[in-house]
Amino acid sequence: MTTKISTIPKNNDRGRHVESLQKKLLDLGFNPNGLDGIFGNGTKTALKNFQRSIGLPDTGIIDNTTLSELDLEVKTEIDSKPEIAISDIVDKKDITNTEWSNRGKAVWGYYHGMALMYAALYVRLKNGDPIVKEMAKTLSPDIDRDALKRFDEVFASSGMSNLSEKDRLRHLFGLMFGLGVMESNGKHCAGRDTTMNFDHGDDTEAGLFQTSYNVRSVARDKLSQVFEKYRTSKRNGFLQYFKKGFEYYYTKNYGTGDAQEFQRLSKECPAFSIEFTAIALRNVSNHWAPVKHNEDTRRGLQINIECNDLLKQVELYVDEYGFETNEIDLTEYMVEITPTIDITEPRQRDDLKEIALRNAIEIGQKEQLEKIFDRYPESKANYWAVIDFNKPSSEKRLFIFDLKNKNYKSYLVAHGKNSGELLAIDFSNKIGSNKSSLGIFKTAETYHGKHGLSLRLDGKESTNSNTRERDIVIHQADYVVSNYMGTGRAGRSEGCFAINPAQISEVIENLKNGSYIIVWAKNK
Repeated sequence: MTTKISTIPKNNDRGRHVESLQKKLLDLGFNPNGLDGIFGNGTKTALKNFQRSIGLPDTGIIDNTTLSELDLEVKTEIDSKPEIAISDIVDKKDITNTEWSNRGKAVWGYYHGMALMYAALYVRLKNGDPIVKEMAKTLSPDIDRDALKRFDEVFASSGMSNLSEKDRLRHLFGLMFGLGVMESNGKHCAGRDTTMNFDHGDDTEAGLFQTSYNVRSVARDKLSQVFEKYRTSKRNGFLQYFKKGFEYYYTKNYGTGDAQEFQRLSKECPAFSIEFTAIALRNVSNHWAPVKHNEDTRRGLQINIECNDLLKQVELYVDEYGFETNEIDLTEYMVEITPTIDITEPRQRDDLKEIALRNAIEIGQKEQLEKIFDRYPESKANYWAVIDFNKPSSEKRLFIFDLKNKNYKSYLVAHGKNSGELLAIDFSNKIGSNKSSLGIFKTAETYHGKHGLSLRLDGKESTNSNTRERDIVIHQADYVVSNYMGTGRAGRSEGCFAINPAQISEVIENLKNGSYIIVWAKNK
């Protein structure tokens, strides 16, 4: 059966259109390494294998012929189902790959959920809903009370005036886009900061924006109305959209009574978290550190004009077609991913990363480890690695940081034979170069090949994008010793990261299936 999609998926895209492509490839027997809605190397390889199987050039790019052979079709009309139509707007806007200056990329489902919730609130604003009018009220003179006032000059500098109710609601959502990225990377199910000692749970923060229950002391009547509405509602707050793009998890809820229920709703019903936080932001802006530090480029949240443009497109759709939703089961239109439970909460992982960074300082690898932490904050990997090609091959220069056990280990690792003798000084991404590549790699599946147990890698940057095509992997080799055949150096590979056989099982067991490795050299 032909599946209709909003736009043709391309490399690095993220969204429902990519999910549809991945589902088609999987149904045809070409495994894209997951149905995550992210067009990465796994999807590209599966697509190339499919093209090759039907006699097409294996470009990994979807042309009209490939699209037809996959039984996919780009929509020519606006979808009749409002939720899908709004979601299509997000996919076509190509906003899900946005790199936020302080946090990298948010999970792609965040953009879909936020756009849908904005559509719902925009309709309510047009209908005079007092809760939404509170969100869109005129600016207060007090920046400690009103987040829109605190960021008024920032909005003005981007040509975004807060003159009308519609403008203020849209700009509030623009602010919330940035706040959600800073506080949870767009993960609806973020739990409390376990480094804090809360006795009763009233102060415990949760959800997209890490809003605390004790903020209810302001605008108490309206916040209480929102709380009661969602506590008795069967709606899930567009949860099926927000949970897309990462392996979601639910964390323990603390405290008792209403405070505990607030945490549960914040994580399981994103619409509640949005409504509650939107009202709170207009009444107590100094509750959130990223809002309070609005002039700090490192700690303050970012206002992204692309998000404002997206919401304008949503307004145009709602003005013409309206927006009604019963939050129906959308299984027919969306690919579901089975959740996995992670007992480690986001803030706990941040603490573990800080410990790893302190360990990295003593071996001069802090800056590199921090780069991959910042680039992939959503990753729940317990093992992260750095290969320092500034060091000679006679020394241990592969460092694996173990977040779970709060330590690290170091290993010898070979470089490519055309990269240099004792030191690796020349690097390449070219097929057949027999040189090592620099950049960030993500580990993938294991296999048994001519070198025994081996671990495949995917290059994540332009400097290593041909990793799969070059068969650059982690494998064992007897020549990985400090003084191979009296040369004063380790032996060399054809570009692979070869490890001594005595350590290969440990290295692969730790790094397989989704860890990140950064390979670096100074001035390269």
